Amino acid sequence: MAAQDTQQPEIRSQYSSLQGALSPQPLQNPPAGHASPTAAVPAAGRQDLSKCEMIYPLTPAERMLFRTSDDKVIPPHHWAVYDMIRHIPAGKVSTYKDVCAALGEGSPRSVGAALRGNPFSPFIPCHRVIASNLFVGGFKGEWLDARYARSDSTTEGDKDVPTQAQVKEQKMGALQQEKIQMLLSEGVAFEANGKLAGGQDVLWKFSSQEKVQ
Repeated sequence: MAAQDTQQPEIRSQYSSLQGALSPQPLQNPPAGHASPTAAVPAAGRQDLSKCEMIYPLTPAERMLFRTSDDKVIPPHHWAVYDMIRHIPAGKVSTYKDVCAALGEGSPRSVGAALRGNPFSPFIPCHRVIASNLFVGGFKGEWLDARYARSDSTTEGDKDVPTQAQVKEQKMGALQQEKIQMLLSEGVAFEANGKLAGGQDVLWKFSSQEKVQ
C-alpha cells in the first residue's frame, strides 16, 4: 500500500497536465440539419490514456485487502466491470448495456455505478463507456440536467457549472465535456450534440474469450 501512495501523486500530476491541455471547450451548435462532427485528434497525435503507471490489484487476496481513498471495499461486481472494460482499446467505445451483456450479470445502471466510483481512472478507461443511444453519457457521477444548472440570470457561483440555457442547449456539463475531450484525444469523434460520430463502427465488440475472463 505504501508503494501505491508514493505513485498516486505523480499519476495525478501527469493527468492534471493532460486535462489542462485538453480543457473542455463548449461544443458549437451547427446550423439546423448540419450536425458536423467534433473532430478527433489526427492519428499521429492520438494517445492511449490508459497507458499510465497504476497499481491495479489482480489476485483475490490483493482485492480483499484493497481500500479506496475513502477506505471503502470494492464489491466483486465492480471488479468484474473494471476487468471487462480493460479490454476496450483506445479509439473504441462500448455502452453500459453492452458491458452488462458481456459480463452476464448486473444491469446497465450497476455498470454505471461501478464506473462512477472507479478509483483506477484512466488506467481502467471508464471514459470509453457511453450510453446505449450513443450519447456520451455520464462521467464522474455527472449526467447533467437543468435541475443542477445555475440560473440563467445569475452572475455568481461556480463558473464551471453551466447555466440552465446552456444545459438545455447542449445537455452536457463540464465533466461530460471533459469525457468527450479525452475520447477525442484517443481518436473518437462526436457530433456537436454529444452523440458518437461513426456509430456502430466505433463500438467495441467483446470477444467470447473476453466475456468469460
